[in-house]
Amino acid sequence: MLTYTYAERGGTRSHELVRRSVGVRITRSSWRNPSTLSGTWRGEADALDIGIALVLEGVYTRNLSLPGALVSLPGRFLNRFNDL
Repeated sequence: MLTYTYAERGGTRSHELVRRSVGVRITRSSWRNPSTLSGTWRGEADALDIGIALVLEGVYTRNLSLPGALVSLPGRFLNRFNDL
C-alpha cells in the first residue's frame, strides 16, 4: 500500500506530494489564476506520482484538512440555497 502526503511548501503557490523517498513539487505562476505550472521531482518518481500531484494541484484541496473544512463550511452551506 502506498501512503502519500500532500503539503504546502514555501507559500500557497507551491505544493509537494511525498511518498517514501520520492517527492513531486508543483509550483503555480500565481495563486488565483495560474497561467503555468512547473514541476520538479526527487527520487524515482513514476507516472502515478506525477499524475496524482497534478490532479491535487488542479482541485480545491482546502476542504481536505479539518481547519479548511471548518472555514469553508458556512459558504458551502449557504451555497445550497442557490439550488432552491
